[in-house]
Amino acid sequence: MKHILQERLKADMNREIASLEVFERRELEFQQAQEKERERAITAQQKLREIAAQELQERIQLERELARQQQKNVLLQKQNEIEKLEAQADKMLFQQTFENFVAAKETQAKERDYNPNIGLPSVCQC
Repeated sequence: MKHILQERLKADMNREIASLEVFERRELEFQQAQEKERERAITAQQKLREIAAQELQERIQLERELARQQQKNVLLQKQNEIEKLEAQADKMLFQQTFENFVAAKETQAKERDYNPNIGLPSVCQC
């Protein structure tokens, strides 16, 4: 009977040890699963940060390009205004020159009409 009791005790201990081993294995698996989940979360967070940083860089690049385009547009508008003003100045200068020319021709014509010596050879009294 002592032997049976020892066998029973041994069996109970083996069962307890097996239960503890199963429990420890499950606890280890659970901890490993939690660690993998943490690693996945960290990786996902890093990817999100990388995506956010890339999007921010793209946005900065787009804003810089927009600023360059706006500067280019302003420059083109100013150049266009300058060209218009230069064209107006050239037109006014041409018009003034033409009017002066016409006035000079009219003056010459009037002088010819009123000059009694037109058509007569000039006499040099040297």
